[in-house]
Amino acid sequence: MIRHRTQEWFNARIGRFTASSFGKLMAKPADKTAIWSKSTLNCVEKAVSQQYYNRYYERPDNNATRWGLRNEYLGINEFMKVTNFKYKETGFVLHPTIKDIGATPDAQIIIDETSDDFIIAQIKCPYNPSIHLKYTNKIFDNETLKKSKSEYYWQMQGEIWITDAKHNYFVSFDPRIQGEKRLHYAKIERDDDAICMLKQRVYDVIELKNKFLDEINQGIRYPKSLESRW
Repeated sequence: MIRHRTQEWFNARIGRFTASSFGKLMAKPADKTAIWSKSTLNCVEKAVSQQYYNRYYERPDNNATRWGLRNEYLGINEFMKVTNFKYKETGFVLHPTIKDIGATPDAQIIIDETSDDFIIAQIKCPYNPSIHLKYTNKIFDNETLKKSKSEYYWQMQGEIWITDAKHNYFVSFDPRIQGEKRLHYAKIERDDDAICMLKQRVYDVIELKNKFLDEINQGIRYPKSLESRW
């Protein structure tokens, strides 16, 4: 297991597309005549630069990311308390056959210790309490997650695909809120049609990444700086 946010974890992500970026890969271009959206191209350029320089780079943490990291384990434990589930820590997982993609689910969920089902969870701790309350009022299943927060839908389906999980729990937690609304969760079922679409897009962006790398090696293209605003 490659533990979250260790140097090994950062190194394992160099040049790879991760589940957290799948929403950007699946974004539709604003220009209807374009093949790729700007967010997709930025993702590809970022992977190209990291692979070319052989170094991982992310913008420094901000208040929102620090808040999320600080409260993630509180959220997992609250989820266990409410559901009576158990959990195991997870780390970065590579796809078994596609070396260019990977995912870091926040937890492996154990509902029944006699079952072989692999179940995972994605924990969100919004910095803004109103966003958490929005999730509690709008996200209940696959359809409502995709409608309310499509990037999370693609992230969670990507995690299911890469880890071969049965399903994935969307969990939102805010320790500042008292009562039942401090924790909200929804079971996100495996969507094989969505995974099929995602798989094809992944193949396409890997091909595009390799094309860009070839062009750099031939002197046709220049890599962007790792510090570029992706």
